[in-house]
Order: sequence, then C-alpha cells, then structure tokens
Amino acid sequence: MPNKFTPLINKLLSCLLILTLFVSLVWVQIALADTTSTTFNQTINEGTLSIDIVDAAGDVVVSPAVTFGPISFAFDAQDSTGTLGVSTEKIRVSNPTTTVTWNVSMAATSGADTPWTTGTYNYPFDSTGGADTGRLSVDPSGSTITAVGSGCTTTNIYKGSSAFFLSGTTDSVDLMGASSGADTLCRWDQTGISLSQRVPASQEPGSYSIAMTLTVI
Repeated sequence: MPNKFTPLINKLLSCLLILTLFVSLVWVQIALADTTSTTFNQTINEGTLSIDIVDAAGDVVVSPAVTFGPISFAFDAQDSTGTLGVSTEKIRVSNPTTTVTWNVSMAATSGADTPWTTGTYNYPFDSTGGADTGRLSVDPSGSTITAVGSGCTTTNIYKGSSAFFLSGTTDSVDLMGASSGADTLCRWDQTGISLSQRVPASQEPGSYSIAMTLTVI
C-alpha cells in the first residue's frame, strides 16, 4: 500500500535508472572507440650560395658604391684610392649549403677593356701599356673577414692576394674564399679591401665611373 515515501522512492529509482543508462552508454562508446597514429615529416633543403652588399644591420644595400678620393688634374700619372667593404657596405657571402669550398672574385661588369668613363672622356682600368696608362690594383690581403652567426668561424676562410687588372691576363681578382675544413651553413662579411687606380697623365677633369661585379662560385 502506498505511503508518503512512495513518490520519493519512485524518483530515486528513476534517477538510478537514468544514471545506469548514462553509464551504460558511456561504456558502450568507450568500447566502440578506436585510435590511430600518424608521423609528420618535413624536409629542409639546402639553400643557394650567394653574395650581397649589406649595411650594418645586415640589410641588402640597393645601390652600393665605392667613392675614390678626389684628385686634381695633373701632367703626371697619379693614384686615386678607395676602400671596398666598409661598415655600411660590407661584402657578405652566405653559404646555406653543405659544400665547403667557394671563391669570391671581382671583374668589370662589361668585361675586359671597359674604361672608366664620364660619358665623354675615358681611361683604362686594365691597360696593357704600362701602369701609368691606367690600372686598378686590388689588395684584399689586409682586409677583415668576420663570421656571422652562432657557431660560425673564419677557420680556413682565406683572403685574396694583392693584384692588378691586366686585360687578357688578369680579368678578375680574387677577394676571399673557403678551403677544405671551413664551416658550412654560415655567413661571412669582408671589409677593408684596398683599391688604387693609376690615373693617366693629363686626364680630362670629370666624374668618372666603372661598374664592377662580385661573383661567388
């Protein structure tokens, strides 16, 4: 016979039934669940050996230039000097490869016998007629090479020797390079390469220029 506890008991039984059904459903889901695994793969390829002119922050300089010291008109041959590689325009070689050896050279952009020119007047940078007729000398031997980046060194990074351009004989000059045992996956900056241009006697006044190309191979 029902008593005052009957409704409460019915509620408890209902709750117990619902809880039992919920737990049963969870166990069914667990029993039916499955897992799998996968492997993520990634390849980092080697980069490309490159050369740039960079500023003190390491950003590429858009229009780099070397300004030689001004000279006055003279009836005798004379020298004008400059420096390739300064703190605001450093030569930077980047070797993001596992190839150890490389070499940097400089040559006239338009090839041998390209003159210094104002557009009207010219004189040689690689004359075969003697130094006083116009020759450009390059001396990297006293330059400074600095490794860029953690773990990179200048071990087996060499400087080029003093040389002058001579058409058909020395059409390019080595500035620096890497020999066996040098680091790879590194960068290097070079500054302080001495330049000296022998200007012929009685050369007409004007603003002269010549384009040079630096190559790393």
